[in-house]
Amino acid sequence: MIEQLPLVARRALALALLALLATGVWWLALEPVMAAYRTNRAAIAAARAELARYQSVAAFEAKLDASATLVDATPLMGQTLPGESDAIALAGLQSLLQTIASSNGAQILSAQALTALEAGRASLVGVRVDMAGELAAIQRTLHKIENQTPFLFVVRANLRARDVAPETAVYETVILDVQLDIYGARAARPATAGAP
Repeated sequence: MIEQLPLVARRALALALLALLATGVWWLALEPVMAAYRTNRAAIAAARAELARYQSVAAFEAKLDASATLVDATPLMGQTLPGESDAIALAGLQSLLQTIASSNGAQILSAQALTALEAGRASLVGVRVDMAGELAAIQRTLHKIENQTPFLFVVRANLRARDVAPETAVYETVILDVQLDIYGARAARPATAGAP
C-alpha cells in the first residue's frame, strides 16, 4: 500500500515518522534529564542562599568578638542597661524601645527575647521587635536607637513597604513593616573573692 504512494508522499510520511520518533525520544529520554538539571540548579541556588546566611552569622560573630575586645578596653559606666540579671535588663530594653518608638510615631507590634551573648565584662541582651510606621517615623526611631545611651546595637534589620499603588504613593507616607534585632550591654557582676 505504501509502495503505491508517490515518492514525495512516501518521503513526507517517512519524515513525519522520523519527527514523531524524535519527539518520543525527547520526552522519554531527554526531558527527564533536563528536568533533573533544572531541579539541581534550584537546589544549588537554595544551598548558596543558605551558605550566605551562615557566612553572615559568622561575620556577625567576628564583629561581636571585635566588640567584646572594645568593651573590655573601655569603661562601661552609664553605657550599659541597668539590671541585676539578664531578664531585668531585657525588660528595661523592651520598655526603652517602646518609649523610643511611641515618642517618634512608630508602633511596636511585638517583641521577642533573643539569646543573651557574653562579650568580655558585659552580657549583651537582645530583643527582636516588629514595628510599623510611616517612613519618617521609622527613620526617627532608628536614629534615636542608634544614638541612645546606654548604647544599643541594631544587628539585623528587615524593612518592607506595605503594598501601595505607585501612582498614589507619597514618599513620606509609605507605611513600613520593620523587624529589628537590637542588643544592649548589661555590665557583668564583678567576680567575687573565691569564685572559680
